[in-house]
Amino acid sequence: MVSRINFQENIEMSCKDFFKAKEKLLQILILIPFLYVFLLSYFMSNNSKIIVPVSILGLLGLILQRKDEWLERINYYNLIIFIYAVYIFLSYLFRDGSQGVIRTYVSIGLFALLLKPLDIRIRTISVIMFFSSIVLLANLSYYYFVRDEVRMAGVMNIIPYATLCSAIAIIGFANFLESLKDKTNTKSKGVISFVTFLLGSLAVLLSMTRGVWLAQAVAMIAVTIVYFGRHSWKLLTLCFVSIVMIYSFSDFFDRRIEQTVAEVERLKSDDFSGSIGLRLQMWQAAGLLFKEKPLVGQGEGYRDRLSYLYKNDQINESLYRFRVHHFHNQFLDILVRQGLIGFILYLAMILYSISFVLRIGIEKMAGLFGVIIVYIVSGLTDVPMSHSQTIAAYILITTFYIKNYQKIELQ
Repeated sequence: MVSRINFQENIEMSCKDFFKAKEKLLQILILIPFLYVFLLSYFMSNNSKIIVPVSILGLLGLILQRKDEWLERINYYNLIIFIYAVYIFLSYLFRDGSQGVIRTYVSIGLFALLLKPLDIRIRTISVIMFFSSIVLLANLSYYYFVRDEVRMAGVMNIIPYATLCSAIAIIGFANFLESLKDKTNTKSKGVISFVTFLLGSLAVLLSMTRGVWLAQAVAMIAVTIVYFGRHSWKLLTLCFVSIVMIYSFSDFFDRRIEQTVAEVERLKSDDFSGSIGLRLQMWQAAGLLFKEKPLVGQGEGYRDRLSYLYKNDQINESLYRFRVHHFHNQFLDILVRQGLIGFILYLAMILYSISFVLRIGIEKMAGLFGVIIVYIVSGLTDVPMSHSQTIAAYILITTFYIKNYQKIELQ
């Protein structure tokens, strides 16, 4: 009799251990997309292909963890993203498009759609961002100091790379400011958050990208005002620290300022072949191309249309000779490639996240608020949502904030 009881107890213990091990394994599977995107993706030349099996592993964890409550996982924000992904896929199916962008939107979009609120803890994300800032800065420092290559980050284009660095820095910045105001927070959280902000910001400075410098400055000012107002001594202290950091890296700024002044002088001489001049020409050409196919856009056929515009003296030779891979403005680029349908879906994605921030409260959602600002401002001179790594990072960050705070709001 005693042996039978012991046997039953051993079986129960074994079952409990099994279920605990299963839960840990599923948690690891769910974390894999986050770990890959923020720690490894910027090293992979074929990232958009790798991100598909990575997302499948995350989906497997979500499906095995809970087989019910599917409707509870889906919200309007992620539904908009998935509809946008379907539109991009259909555009590719019936015309053309970027396979990398399609794979990223569909795979990460589906994972984010089914991600359950509070599946991943806020502390876990903070630690991932901390290690990501270390890896991002180390990689950029290697190219800058060891290989003596300016504006190089390996396989990833330097501007979206800097945008990713800035987004992570802003999350650290917002968490740090929150730790200053909330006395219940531990010191370790404040230290980790500040180091994340510092390392991410140093990476942005090393990137030598003017557009992202501006984006981070705007985001930092906005987030700081949200937390402290205009007359707080803490705000003045932070401004002083920022000024010291800027002057310590004055050589970086001097170099880019000199280049900017030189390009402006070229514009005064009607020379539009510089970086700023080419951007102005691209934006003008984007308007002409959009008028031709306003509803569904030109797709990848915009290159042939640029040749047509040049032959008809509607664009300059400097733009024609320049290989236009995109239009250095996210909104114009989407209008040209995807037309009004794609633009409206993309705008809906941005506006929903902004409206959510306003509804919950900007102070509570300062990290998300800052990331949105970084992407919008960076998108005025580049296309962060046309690169696999930055697309995935944006979807995961915004989904994490929105789903977790939605759950808290409902409670």
